[in-house]
Amino acid sequence: MRSKSRNQNLKKTEPVFRRIPYKQSSSILLDFLGIEEKEPPGDVQPLVSLPNCSFRNDPVELEDAKIDDDGKAMHEECYIMSVIRKTVASPKSPHA
Repeated sequence: MRSKSRNQNLKKTEPVFRRIPYKQSSSILLDFLGIEEKEPPGDVQPLVSLPNCSFRNDPVELEDAKIDDDGKAMHEECYIMSVIRKTVASPKSPHA
């Protein structure tokens, strides 16, 4: 019986959660662990690489990418050149 009355006296507390931006949460964690936060060097490569143009084989910014017939990324000017090349290279139909 004694433990029952003891439990009734305990105050129920609800955990409080709030959203913390990633940059701030990583700083808090590094602080807690006693690790000094360092800025990355300027020549750090991005974690995600850009797709290569299927026409020129150089990186294409995703915002500017067009998609070829195979679903691969291309520069807009490369897409236009590939369409022109296909049009010129295709045999003329006998009905034209």
